Amino acid sequence: MIKPKIKPELLRLLTSGKFDAFTCPELTQAYFALPTCTSPTERAASQIVGRVMRSLKASGLIEVNRGCASKGNGRSPQYRLSGGFCQLFEYTPITGIQPSSVADESDFIEGLSEKLHDYKVELLEAIGEVEEYEVISQASPDKMPQIHELYRRARDHFSKTQGRVRAIETMLLQVARR
Repeated sequence: MIKPKIKPELLRLLTSGKFDAFTCPELTQAYFALPTCTSPTERAASQIVGRVMRSLKASGLIEVNRGCASKGNGRSPQYRLSGGFCQLFEYTPITGIQPSSVADESDFIEGLSEKLHDYKVELLEAIGEVEEYEVISQASPDKMPQIHELYRRARDHFSKTQGRVRAIETMLLQVARR
């Protein structure tokens, strides 16, 4: 099977473990919120996601998730990645982490610690991106309208990542107190 063309940002989103079940609008919002998204508008991002979804669906790499009711207004079907997607892109789905025994609990803590590390790296990248936009805007105030939207996206990404870091740190503290 030939790999369909997928923007690297979208592939990272799909294989991040955050999209076990998703709708096109959810994937579009996540893609558009990425600081590396090159689409100038959400509509353009939606068109890119739509093309990728059609390609993946035609290739049998995604399937309608019949086990879950769709979210929101019910117009958008919910999808999940198929086994073929996982094989083709060498992706292992991350299943929900549910501590039930001592071994599972150590796996749970290890999984959270790995996620925390990844998010902290992402947080540092976001800080660097925000700082760089500030430097660029000071050096070129005439480019402020173009820089402002990128700066705002980078700040939003930073805030979301910071929230994820806090959530995982809080969870690790709760598990350690038990």
